[in-house]
Amino acid sequence: MAWEKNALNEVTIEGILNEVNLQASTNKDGQPVIFGNFTIKTTNTVDGAPVSTEVPVRVYQKATTNAGKPNPAYENAQRVMNQFTSVAAGGEENATYVQITSGNLFENCFVSSNSGNLVSSPAIRASFVNKIKATDVNPCAKFKNIIVIGKKTPELDKEGVETGRLIVKGILPQWGGRADVIDFIAANKNVINVINNWNEGDTVCIGGCINFTSHVDIIDEPNGFGEPIATRRTRTVRELIITGGHEYPLTPEEGAYDSADIGIAIKERTARIEEMKNNKENKPAAPKTSSFGF
Repeated sequence: MAWEKNALNEVTIEGILNEVNLQASTNKDGQPVIFGNFTIKTTNTVDGAPVSTEVPVRVYQKATTNAGKPNPAYENAQRVMNQFTSVAAGGEENATYVQITSGNLFENCFVSSNSGNLVSSPAIRASFVNKIKATDVNPCAKFKNIIVIGKKTPELDKEGVETGRLIVKGILPQWGGRADVIDFIAANKNVINVINNWNEGDTVCIGGCINFTSHVDIIDEPNGFGEPIATRRTRTVRELIITGGHEYPLTPEEGAYDSADIGIAIKERTARIEEMKNNKENKPAAPKTSSFGF
């Protein structure tokens, strides 16, 4: 089963190249590849206030296309590696300002080696990165997507109290009939009022901002004696905040996805997750050693 067309899935980012973690290697067929990620530091407006965000972008490009021709996206990745300067490598005054206009969202899904539980979070990939002048940068990190509505639930804090925000589980149709499941956040009351009129299974068009941030909290923990011990804890936020979209769901004539097709894709996703869990359970455990190495 495959969709007649892929869902709208656009990510736009403009900012300064913060860090580059790309590697050149070869795949199992011996073909040169470049893989890894780079981060773009930029600014978004979240709830009316400017928020600094560092967005990691995934890259995996082969040197040639399936037709055997040179892959322009591979050449672009080479330029990012060899010609662009990141803040980490050369300081902010020398760093390259960049723009992505054709990135897309996908679900980063894996089984935790510690808990054995499924871990799912939104991630971004892109094939092309453009170098732009600092004077031309319009700092942003935003998305525009067509999704199918899954469950909608109030967000709860650690004490189980509602925060006033709404979690929208969005089903994102990908290439080849694949379905990713990604959480979106609605924080604005007007946005929430519109979303509350949407039903599970509706196909909708949404847009919003990407809020990927890390916060370091200093916590004073009581000690057995003497003064409390200060502990640093890092909180990582990976949020896709809906700020607008089309008020009404798409009709079949406008490209709404068929509920039966979505159901099949969700079952296939469930099967993939179960396979990951089984592979994790059947993998031999690494031999344990003491802290002294024996």
